Amino acid sequence: MSDAGGVSPPGTSTGSTDAAPVRADVQGPISFMSGTNCDRGGNSITACVYYHADLERFTGPGQLNGAFSLASFDQYENHGEIYDNHGPVSPVAGSGDPVWSSYQSKGAGIEAYVKYHVQEDPFRTEDVVGYSIDMPYVGSNSSGCTATEFLFCSKQDPGEKAYSADYHFTFSNRPITVEVHNNVPGLVLTKQRPATMAGILADPTATNQADDRATLTADGGDGRGRAYYGGYRSNQTDATLTVEYEATEAAVSTDVGVTLEIQATVNKDDPTKASPATKCEVSSPTTTSTLKCRVVVAGSNSGPSTVLVEISK
Repeated sequence: MSDAGGVSPPGTSTGSTDAAPVRADVQGPISFMSGTNCDRGGNSITACVYYHADLERFTGPGQLNGAFSLASFDQYENHGEIYDNHGPVSPVAGSGDPVWSSYQSKGAGIEAYVKYHVQEDPFRTEDVVGYSIDMPYVGSNSSGCTATEFLFCSKQDPGEKAYSADYHFTFSNRPITVEVHNNVPGLVLTKQRPATMAGILADPTATNQADDRATLTADGGDGRGRAYYGGYRSNQTDATLTVEYEATEAAVSTDVGVTLEIQATVNKDDPTKASPATKCEVSSPTTTSTLKCRVVVAGSNSGPSTVLVEISK
């Protein structure tokens, strides 16, 4: 933690073998500035913080082409004050362009954090992401990320410098889509109960199966044979969707009454690999039904994940 109290006078040593050199500047306040270029501010301790938002947003079932916006709601600066009302700025949603902030101190060290919340549903006010930096008068620089369960923060720290450092942060989320494709002509699947999610912040915009008894007819190229469930996965637990369908109509009578229990699970640490918990079990009251179910998991450690469930003969 940065602390101006109790440090040795400028130009002296604390005796620690791993401490950074004492910054021999006159004491003074911190200033915080925002703009298009980071101002080093001359002979002062300076932290240039670059950060951008990469928060993808569903605009419809299976459609991930929107962006969430962030709003600053909490901030803290130690050993000084913000000058000229240049407070934290909010990253521009969907632009991919970073914004920057510049903290300065005339020898007192810098300690600061900024927190943001997502402004749109389904995120809640308690869903928070942000950063912290600490550039002590004596010692090593450090930084940290803050992210609640359904948000992510990554950082790239600078090399140690005596008077200035650049910090880079990315605020993001991890969308997940589960698609169920009915590829069997004449087959009508009816959902047996509400789908359940664990480790997923459900987005009602991302599903076309909100009805507890929604049906799924064969895909004739018009998309009617595709069920979509979506949301934003957790950074703490695996993401799992469970849903069950029953064949209520079929071109082949022996397919009627067949149930399909689907459990789509994406590993929180490596969504590129299929989880052993992922399954699609076909249960038939007869032995002659030839309905099949296949699950394919595709994902990214830094972006969206998709679980494709294909029902066929």
